[in-house]
This record gives sequence, structure tokens and C-alpha cells, in this order.
Amino acid sequence: MSFIQLDKVEKCYDSGTPALHPMSLSIDKNKKLGIVGETGSGKSTLLKIMAGLISPDSGKVLFKNEILPDPNDRLIPGHPSIAYLSQHFELPYFRTVEEIVYDPYKISESQVNKLYKACHIDHLIRADSQQLSGGEKQRVAVAKLLVDTPELLLLDEPFSNLDLHHQNIIKSTLKNIESTMDATIVLVAHNPTDLLSWADTILAIKHGRVVQSDSPFNIYNFPKNEYVAGLFGVYNLIDSFKWGLDEHGVGMSKGKVIVRPEAFSITNENECQISGKVLGVTYLGSHDQLLVNAEGEKILVNAHVNNYAKEDKIYLRLKSSTSKPNFN
Repeated sequence: MSFIQLDKVEKCYDSGTPALHPMSLSIDKNKKLGIVGETGSGKSTLLKIMAGLISPDSGKVLFKNEILPDPNDRLIPGHPSIAYLSQHFELPYFRTVEEIVYDPYKISESQVNKLYKACHIDHLIRADSQQLSGGEKQRVAVAKLLVDTPELLLLDEPFSNLDLHHQNIIKSTLKNIESTMDATIVLVAHNPTDLLSWADTILAIKHGRVVQSDSPFNIYNFPKNEYVAGLFGVYNLIDSFKWGLDEHGVGMSKGKVIVRPEAFSITNENECQISGKVLGVTYLGSHDQLLVNAEGEKILVNAHVNNYAKEDKIYLRLKSSTSKPNFN
């Protein structure tokens, strides 16, 4: 049985423009769903409907097999077992972290101390809210939500506007929450690649419609179209016949298939499928990215640092994992 289920949910803006076209999806208990899409695709609207903060124009939302209460019929919209963190959250002014988070009527002192540690804010409990960095404020806001022990946690772009260090701390916080709390988590990410190592399933939406719902492996390596491929970074569109790819490829379109730069192996002449000439080399830290003319196709290929230079001749083949999606 689905933990939360959307059944043909539809929502329009006040102007009449559809924010969400009829959408159905289900999430099982203790699963992690990531939602991605371009700006204005309907991600935040979808999350607010799941939170019970705005009502759909049609369709229904079921939480634990019961219809989510209409927010228009409640003094305070929402559900006591569902917590939602907006990307535009604010902490109370002139209060310490402990005053914001700790509520002795809801949580014991020993429990809140565990919560402080799980959210990496145990060293901040005496700090004033206005002295906190953006990442620290995010973690305090999450901790405040967790005091109510929600069963469903909805996070709207928790990594946005944070540097890499604080993004990693937020990710560590989420792992701690998953290991210590019985919570199902849905997360909207501004940078879709943040979800690849975290989510069980990733939902890609565009103009309020589901484009692809798949595992992180499949949605990255076998995107349904160029829109989904572009959300997750650089890709090539190559001739399937030339490279010996059959017709089951998820990214197939008019004889072309989507392939990531790391899907190519640079090999010897006897084992190659296609030979190529290096047109340019870009250093990306962990690797070089080569622009290659592969028998008339310009493609991007990842390579070891400083192994190749412009004008070099190289031999390419596709790795075996390129040919089949993983449906396990």
C-alpha cells in the first residue's frame, strides 16, 4: 500500500495557466523521492499539495490511505504528520537555537540532544538565530520540523544558495535523519545531480507533467529525452547504428541515442568501434574532457588528466553498461 498517493491531481495558477497537469504518483513508506525540473516546472506546487498547504483543483491526495484534509477547511493548513520546509523559510528573530527548537511539551531533553547532534547543531544551541550562516539556519529549520516527529518530510531546495561545504553538511544531516527516524522524505533539488547519490527514485517534470520517473542510475544514463539528459549535465547525441546500439535504448530518438562522456572507453586500434581526432582538451580537475571528431560526429569524451592533446588520434568504444537500463 502506498504511503502517500496522488490521484490525477491538477492545479492551475490564478491566470488559468496549468501549474500541474493531471498527475498520479505514489510513494512507499521510508522511500526517498527526488523531484527535478527547470524553473517554473511545478516542483514547489507539487510539494505544497503533498503537504496539504494548497488544494488541487481536481484529483485527490491520499496519506496513509486517507484523503488529505482540504487546507481551505482548516484554520491551520497542513497535516500533523507531514512537515514541509519552504525554500523561503525564516527563523524567529532574537532567539537562540535552543529556544527555537526545544519544546519540552513535545520532546524530552535527551531526545532533543540527539536531534541537535543528528542535525549538526549541537554546538550552536546558545547562538542567536541572526548570527547563523545560511547552512546553519537550514539545519536549525530542519531540526525544528523534526521535533514533531513527522512521518513525511518535504524539503524544497534545501541545498540552494549554500556553498559546497554546507551542502555536504546538509546531506550528512539527511543521512542521520534517515538512520534515526522513521521518516519518508521527498526533496526538490535545484541541482539535480545532488539527488543521484541520495534518492531511491527521481521524478523529472516539465510544464507540470511527469517526463520520467526512474532510478538514479537509469535517469542519468538512460534519460528519456534531451530535456532530462540536460538536467543532469553534459551529454552526447550519437548515431545508434554507427555505434552498434539496438533499439531498446531509453534515450532513442530517430536513430540517435543519448550517451554521457564517461560512457566511452579510449582503447587500442584493434578493439575500437570508432576512431577519432582530438579537437580540444578541457581540464575539469578529476579528469580531462576531450572534444573529439569521431568519424564526422563531434562528441565529448572523458579521459585521464594530461594523457591527450589537441590533434591526437584516439580509438573509442562504448562501455557495455551503455546499452541496457538497469531495472533491478
